[in-house]
Amino acid sequence: MKIVYQIQEEEYKYRFQPLLFNTSRHRKLQSPEAWYSFYLIDEQKHEIWAEFHVCHSANALNSPLRAPYGGFSANSMLGQERFDHFSKEVAESIEIPTLSSIEIKVPPHLFDNQVVTWQENILCELGYKINNKDPHWFLPITGSSYTSKLKSTEYKRKLNRLRENNFLFKVETLDEYLDAYRFISDCMRGKGYKISMSEKDFVQYLEKIPDDIRVFSVFFENKRVAASICFKVNETTLYDFMHAHLREMDTHSPVLKLFDGIYEYGRNHMFHYLDMGTASLEGKPNYPLIHFKELAGGIIQNKFIWGKDINPSIR
Repeated sequence: MKIVYQIQEEEYKYRFQPLLFNTSRHRKLQSPEAWYSFYLIDEQKHEIWAEFHVCHSANALNSPLRAPYGGFSANSMLGQERFDHFSKEVAESIEIPTLSSIEIKVPPHLFDNQVVTWQENILCELGYKINNKDPHWFLPITGSSYTSKLKSTEYKRKLNRLRENNFLFKVETLDEYLDAYRFISDCMRGKGYKISMSEKDFVQYLEKIPDDIRVFSVFFENKRVAASICFKVNETTLYDFMHAHLREMDTHSPVLKLFDGIYEYGRNHMFHYLDMGTASLEGKPNYPLIHFKELAGGIIQNKFIWGKDINPSIR
């Protein structure tokens, strides 16, 4: 196998499931340029066995630049020795003296425990340190009903009432995505929350990667009362990028009906997990949100942000 730099990915076959945030189509949305991409390929079979992407921005390197997680991806059948060789070669090549630092957001272990463990071990060996942790909550999608995932009798009662009172779940079509985004944006602003993505950026995502987006809503009496924008991270995981509901619906908890519908959608489309996202507010734990996600069926998975100072005087 051979380590190469900058290839036409569409000309090769992946031997693993690449994360959406590491794909060329998503990287271009994070930044149209200044990416350094490394691949471990089988030249004869035109296969990619491992990859790493990092973006040069403001005297630093970031993997990814603007996404939840990136880092190294690989097929675990590669074996630790080959993975270590690849990652060390890449790490040595990106440690440029004119950089201030390097930051790598490693995916939670749930994605591939073996490869993530290899990655964290090699980063530790190479002098990287954990700068921060950003836990995500994951809802396992299995053959059982969503009700069985709820860890609160009260939540089970609320979900039953939502069903009985005709709160209706809907998988939105592409022409309704922007309306749902504006609904979420208005709800979040009304509660004083920051918006994760501007409307201009969301429209660009709709134009460039519409097939990677899923939008879901809950309606009551023909009125949208809750909505979620999700990304298809890979073939097994949906990521709840942002969701919101009308303030006047607080007592009904329509987000439970939203998760119920997304869960059923996930079962029908062979997804294994719904990444419910983080639960922080201005970098600190948001305990009410943590409590909600735990009772709503989420299991915690740490995402570690690794970093290494190269030349701190450049900052």
